[in-house]
Amino acid sequence: MNVCRPDIAFAVGVLTRQMHNPAQSYMDAAVQLVHYLAGTVELGIVFRSSGNRRPLVYCDSDRGGDESRKSTAGHILILAGGPIAWRSELIDDYPLSTCEAEIRAINAAKPAAVTAIYIQHLLEEVLAHLPPVDIDPAEIPLNMSTNFDNLLQVNLLEKHEPYTNEEKAQLVIMEDNKAAIDWAKKPGSGSRMKHLETELHWIKRAVKNRAIQLQYCPTKEQLADIFTKALAHTLFIALISNFMFYFKV
Repeated sequence: MNVCRPDIAFAVGVLTRQMHNPAQSYMDAAVQLVHYLAGTVELGIVFRSSGNRRPLVYCDSDRGGDESRKSTAGHILILAGGPIAWRSELIDDYPLSTCEAEIRAINAAKPAAVTAIYIQHLLEEVLAHLPPVDIDPAEIPLNMSTNFDNLLQVNLLEKHEPYTNEEKAQLVIMEDNKAAIDWAKKPGSGSRMKHLETELHWIKRAVKNRAIQLQYCPTKEQLADIFTKALAHTLFIALISNFMFYFKV
Protein backbone atom coordinates (compact mmCIF):
# COMPACT_ATOMS: atom_id res chain seq x y z
CA MET A 1 0.00 0.00 0.00
CA ASN A 2 2.88 2.37 0.78
CA VAL A 3 4.04 2.16 -2.87
CA CYS A 4 0.90 3.94 -4.09
CA ARG A 5 -0.16 5.97 -1.06
CA PRO A 6 2.44 8.64 -0.20
CA ASP A 7 0.00 10.14 2.30
CA ILE A 8 0.61 7.27 4.76
CA ALA A 9 4.41 7.03 4.42
CA PHE A 10 5.14 8.83 7.69
CA ALA A 11 2.56 6.87 9.68
CA VAL A 12 3.81 3.56 8.31
CA GLY A 13 7.39 4.52 9.17
CA VAL A 14 6.49 5.36 12.77
CA LEU A 15 4.52 2.14 13.23
CA THR A 16 7.18 -0.14 11.73
CA ARG A 17 9.76 1.22 14.18
CA GLN A 18 7.59 -0.16 17.02
CA MET A 19 7.01 -3.65 15.65
CA HIS A 20 9.48 -5.28 18.08
CA ASN A 21 7.47 -4.15 21.12
CA PRO A 22 4.30 -2.26 20.21
CA ALA A 23 2.50 -0.43 22.99
CA GLN A 24 -1.27 -0.19 23.05
CA SER A 25 -1.12 3.39 21.77
CA TYR A 26 0.64 2.21 18.62
CA MET A 27 -1.86 -0.62 18.15
CA ASP A 28 -4.63 1.97 18.34
CA ALA A 29 -2.77 4.14 15.83
CA ALA A 30 -2.49 1.16 13.44
CA VAL A 31 -6.25 0.58 13.67
CA GLN A 32 -6.86 4.27 13.03
CA LEU A 33 -4.61 4.09 9.95
CA VAL A 34 -6.65 1.14 8.61
CA HIS A 35 -9.84 3.14 9.14
CA TYR A 36 -8.28 6.08 7.25
CA LEU A 37 -7.44 3.81 4.32
CA ALA A 38 -10.93 2.32 4.31
CA GLY A 39 -12.42 5.80 4.15
CA THR A 40 -10.12 7.01 1.36
CA VAL A 41 -10.13 4.07 -1.06
CA GLU A 42 -10.94 6.48 -3.90
CA LEU A 43 -7.89 8.65 -3.17
CA GLY A 44 -5.05 8.07 -5.61
CA ILE A 45 -2.24 9.44 -7.72
CA VAL A 46 -3.10 11.19 -10.98
CA PHE A 47 -0.66 12.40 -13.62
CA ARG A 48 -1.80 15.35 -15.73
CA SER A 49 -0.63 16.70 -19.06
CA SER A 50 -0.96 20.16 -17.56
CA GLY A 51 1.45 19.28 -14.75
CA ASN A 52 5.15 20.16 -14.48
CA ARG A 53 7.20 18.92 -17.46
CA ARG A 54 10.44 18.59 -15.52
CA PRO A 55 11.07 16.77 -12.23
CA LEU A 56 10.70 18.79 -9.05
CA VAL A 57 11.98 17.61 -5.65
CA TYR A 58 10.65 18.73 -2.26
CA CYS A 59 12.62 17.84 0.87
CA ASP A 60 12.12 18.65 4.53
CA SER A 61 13.17 17.61 8.03
CA ASP A 62 11.71 17.66 11.53
CA ARG A 63 14.56 18.16 13.99
CA GLY A 64 14.33 15.92 17.06
CA GLY A 65 10.69 15.10 16.41
CA ASP A 66 11.03 11.36 17.07
CA GLU A 67 10.80 10.05 20.63
CA SER A 68 14.48 9.06 20.31
CA ARG A 69 15.22 12.75 19.61
CA LYS A 70 16.48 11.86 16.15
CA SER A 71 15.25 13.78 13.12
CA THR A 72 12.84 12.53 10.49
CA ALA A 73 13.64 13.48 6.90
CA GLY A 74 11.30 13.23 3.95
CA HIS A 75 11.29 13.98 0.25
CA ILE A 76 9.00 13.65 -2.74
CA LEU A 77 9.71 13.76 -6.48
CA ILE A 78 6.95 15.31 -8.59
CA LEU A 79 6.56 14.95 -12.37
CA ALA A 80 3.48 15.74 -14.49
CA GLY A 81 1.65 16.82 -11.37
CA GLY A 82 2.04 13.44 -9.63
CA PRO A 83 4.58 11.81 -7.30
CA ILE A 84 6.91 9.20 -8.77
CA ALA A 85 9.20 8.72 -5.74
CA TRP A 86 8.94 9.58 -2.06
CA ARG A 87 10.41 8.55 1.28
CA SER A 88 10.14 9.17 5.00
CA GLU A 89 13.11 8.03 7.07
CA LEU A 90 14.69 8.46 10.47
CA ILE A 91 18.12 10.10 10.26
CA ASP A 92 20.65 8.19 12.38
CA ASP A 93 22.19 11.32 13.86
CA TYR A 94 21.45 14.17 16.23
CA PRO A 95 21.69 17.50 14.37
CA LEU A 96 22.76 20.47 16.46
CA SER A 97 20.50 22.94 14.66
CA THR A 98 17.48 23.13 12.39
CA CYS A 99 19.80 24.19 9.56
CA GLU A 100 21.88 21.05 9.97
CA ALA A 101 18.74 18.90 10.06
CA GLU A 102 17.60 20.44 6.77
CA ILE A 103 21.02 19.87 5.19
CA ARG A 104 20.84 16.23 6.17
CA ALA A 105 17.35 16.06 4.68
CA ILE A 106 18.73 17.34 1.37
CA ASN A 107 21.44 14.69 1.59
CA ALA A 108 18.80 12.01 2.25
CA ALA A 109 17.04 13.14 -0.94
CA LYS A 110 20.14 12.43 -3.03
CA PRO A 111 18.72 9.19 -4.56
CA ALA A 112 15.60 11.08 -5.65
CA ALA A 113 17.74 13.90 -7.06
CA VAL A 114 19.83 11.43 -9.06
CA THR A 115 16.66 9.81 -10.41
CA ALA A 116 15.18 13.21 -11.26
CA ILE A 117 18.29 14.34 -13.15
CA TYR A 118 18.29 11.09 -15.15
CA ILE A 119 14.58 11.50 -15.99
CA GLN A 120 15.12 15.14 -16.93
CA HIS A 121 17.94 14.27 -19.33
CA LEU A 122 15.87 11.43 -20.79
CA LEU A 123 12.88 13.69 -21.37
CA GLU A 124 15.07 16.33 -22.98
CA GLU A 125 16.28 13.78 -25.51
CA VAL A 126 12.82 12.34 -26.16
CA LEU A 127 11.00 15.67 -26.49
CA ALA A 128 13.69 17.08 -28.73
CA HIS A 129 13.12 14.34 -31.33
CA LEU A 130 9.45 13.53 -30.85
CA PRO A 131 7.18 14.53 -33.75
CA PRO A 132 4.06 16.57 -33.03
CA VAL A 133 1.05 14.60 -31.85
CA ASP A 134 -1.85 14.62 -34.30
CA ILE A 135 -4.43 12.19 -32.92
CA ASP A 136 -8.17 12.50 -32.84
CA PRO A 137 -9.30 11.67 -29.28
CA ALA A 138 -12.55 10.27 -30.69
CA GLU A 139 -10.56 7.44 -32.32
CA ILE A 140 -9.18 6.27 -28.98
CA PRO A 141 -11.52 4.17 -26.84
CA LEU A 142 -11.33 5.41 -23.26
CA ASN A 143 -12.82 3.10 -20.65
CA MET A 144 -13.18 5.60 -17.82
CA SER A 145 -15.87 7.71 -16.25
CA THR A 146 -16.50 11.25 -17.42
CA ASN A 147 -15.44 12.68 -14.06
CA PHE A 148 -12.12 10.90 -14.17
CA ASP A 149 -11.58 11.98 -17.79
CA ASN A 150 -12.14 15.61 -16.81
CA LEU A 151 -9.84 15.25 -13.83
CA LEU A 152 -6.96 14.07 -15.98
CA GLN A 153 -7.25 17.16 -18.18
CA VAL A 154 -5.79 15.20 -21.08
CA ASN A 155 -5.02 17.18 -24.19
CA LEU A 156 -3.98 14.66 -26.83
CA LEU A 157 -3.68 17.32 -29.50
CA GLU A 158 -1.05 19.28 -27.56
CA LYS A 159 2.24 19.35 -29.46
CA HIS A 160 5.40 18.16 -27.77
CA GLU A 161 7.81 21.05 -27.42
CA PRO A 162 11.52 20.64 -26.59
CA TYR A 163 12.76 21.95 -23.27
CA THR A 164 13.88 25.56 -23.17
CA ASN A 165 17.44 26.41 -22.12
CA GLU A 166 16.13 27.62 -18.79
CA GLU A 167 14.40 24.31 -18.12
CA LYS A 168 17.55 22.37 -19.04
CA ALA A 169 19.70 24.29 -16.61
CA GLN A 170 19.06 22.74 -13.22
CA LEU A 171 17.08 20.36 -11.10
CA VAL A 172 15.05 22.43 -8.65
CA ILE A 173 14.90 21.24 -5.04
CA MET A 174 12.34 23.04 -2.89
CA GLU A 175 13.55 23.83 0.62
CA ASP A 176 11.89 25.85 3.38
CA ASN A 177 15.02 26.70 5.39
CA LYS A 178 16.90 29.76 4.17
CA ALA A 179 19.94 29.02 6.33
CA ALA A 180 20.42 25.63 4.63
CA ILE A 181 20.12 27.29 1.21
CA ASP A 182 22.69 29.94 2.16
CA TRP A 183 25.08 27.24 3.44
CA ALA A 184 24.85 25.41 0.11
CA LYS A 185 25.53 28.56 -1.91
CA LYS A 186 28.47 29.91 0.09
CA PRO A 187 32.00 28.45 -0.34
CA GLY A 188 33.49 26.77 2.71
CA SER A 189 31.72 26.26 6.03
CA GLY A 190 31.19 28.60 8.93
CA SER A 191 32.38 27.82 12.44
CA ARG A 192 28.99 26.30 13.30
CA MET A 193 29.03 23.89 10.37
CA LYS A 194 32.63 22.66 10.35
CA HIS A 195 31.59 19.42 12.02
CA LEU A 196 29.50 18.32 9.02
CA GLU A 197 30.82 15.25 7.25
CA THR A 198 32.65 15.69 3.97
CA GLU A 199 30.01 13.54 2.25
CA LEU A 200 27.47 16.32 2.72
CA HIS A 201 29.53 18.74 0.65
CA TRP A 202 28.30 17.18 -2.58
CA ILE A 203 25.41 19.59 -2.15
CA LYS A 204 27.73 22.61 -2.39
CA ARG A 205 29.46 21.13 -5.43
CA ALA A 206 26.17 20.37 -7.18
CA VAL A 207 24.90 23.91 -6.56
CA LYS A 208 28.19 25.43 -7.76
CA ASN A 209 28.15 23.30 -10.92
CA ARG A 210 24.49 24.23 -11.57
CA ALA A 211 23.39 20.62 -11.39
CA ILE A 212 20.79 21.52 -8.79
CA GLN A 213 19.15 24.71 -7.58
CA LEU A 214 17.89 25.06 -4.03
CA GLN A 215 14.80 27.22 -4.12
CA TYR A 216 12.98 28.56 -1.09
CA CYS A 217 9.33 27.76 -0.53
CA PRO A 218 7.15 28.68 2.46
CA THR A 219 6.58 25.96 5.02
CA LYS A 220 2.84 25.88 4.29
CA GLU A 221 3.71 24.98 0.67
CA GLN A 222 6.36 22.38 1.55
CA LEU A 223 4.88 19.14 0.21
CA ALA A 224 7.53 17.01 1.96
CA ASP A 225 6.21 18.18 5.32
CA ILE A 226 3.77 15.26 5.38
CA PHE A 227 6.72 12.83 5.54
CA THR A 228 8.35 14.35 8.63
CA LYS A 229 5.64 14.67 11.27
CA ALA A 230 1.96 14.41 12.03
CA LEU A 231 0.15 17.50 10.76
CA ALA A 232 -3.11 19.19 11.55
CA HIS A 233 -5.97 17.83 9.45
CA THR A 234 -6.52 20.99 7.41
CA LEU A 235 -2.82 21.40 6.56
CA PHE A 236 -2.46 17.69 5.74
CA ILE A 237 -5.41 17.77 3.33
CA ALA A 238 -4.16 21.01 1.76
CA LEU A 239 -0.73 19.48 1.04
CA ILE A 240 -1.79 16.09 -0.31
CA SER A 241 -4.41 17.72 -2.53
CA ASN A 242 -1.52 19.01 -4.64
CA PHE A 243 -0.70 15.52 -5.93
CA MET A 244 -3.53 13.16 -4.89
CA PHE A 245 -7.15 13.27 -6.01
CA TYR A 246 -10.43 11.48 -5.42
CA PHE A 247 -11.86 9.60 -8.38
CA LYS A 248 -14.30 6.80 -9.02
CA VAL A 249 -13.15 3.73 -10.89
